[in-house]
Amino acid sequence: MQSLPSEQRLDYVSLLSVYGVLSLPSGREWISAGHRTVLKHPRAHDLSYRYVGFFVSFPVPPVACEPSCGDVMKGYPIFLIGLAEKRCVVVGGGSEAERKVTGLLECDAAVTVISAELTPQLRLWAEAGTITWISRSYQCGDLPGVHLAIVTDSSPSMRAAICHEAETERVLLNVVDDTSHSNFTAGAVVRQGALTIAISTSGCAPALAVRLRQQLERTFGPEYALFLDWLRAVRAPLAARYPNFSERRARWYALVDSEILSWLQQGRVDLARQRMAEIIADATVDTAESTPDTW
Repeated sequence: MQSLPSEQRLDYVSLLSVYGVLSLPSGREWISAGHRTVLKHPRAHDLSYRYVGFFVSFPVPPVACEPSCGDVMKGYPIFLIGLAEKRCVVVGGGSEAERKVTGLLECDAAVTVISAELTPQLRLWAEAGTITWISRSYQCGDLPGVHLAIVTDSSPSMRAAICHEAETERVLLNVVDDTSHSNFTAGAVVRQGALTIAISTSGCAPALAVRLRQQLERTFGPEYALFLDWLRAVRAPLAARYPNFSERRARWYALVDSEILSWLQQGRVDLARQRMAEIIADATVDTAESTPDTW
């Protein structure tokens, strides 16, 4: 519950503090009705055509409390592969550039950093030959032959120049916190070996994507990396042993639905390995209850 002073003008921050996330029409005045107790988290229908402690210029429409895509940027999620054979450029040498370079190196990308200054870690990578360093600011003509470019530090005029060159050279471009000059965005990523989970809030709240990534990192631990290593190792032998698609599919679902992941999480590796061998060899696995896929 929350009490508000009389005649207090309520901006969006005040309204958010009372209602949580709420889409409200612009150009309206919202004024408190006095020292009156209002619901801090009202249900959707409590806001529909009621003032709930506020004098407003018109009732809050029911849709104000419902999720809506509206003008939200709609992106198509993809995973880029083969970056070891493609030139990738990062413009900038600060902490954000270091984070982007780290992500690219995790994909075995060939990375060039364009910046007059580097963080200590980027400098170590440059000295070791892990990345290529061009010790200056971006110049027009830096992008021919580049497959992907990420800009982390630049002036508005430089961003416009980079965007123009990227369009001319057909370069995949991400300008951090500037979707108007980008043709792709990068989500928050969770990695555990071969497992990759990318999260996007479609530009609405990158901070929420970070928190979701942190939650998923606690859920998907290193046991997933080990399990995927095992599954990759048995893929070809399983196909040879069970040429019949239905039989092979049944074994795959039996493996992923089994206790193996739980046992790996508990450190009971021998028990998990034994269970995996049993499922692969088990002639009684039900071949009917599985979902079509490519195996």
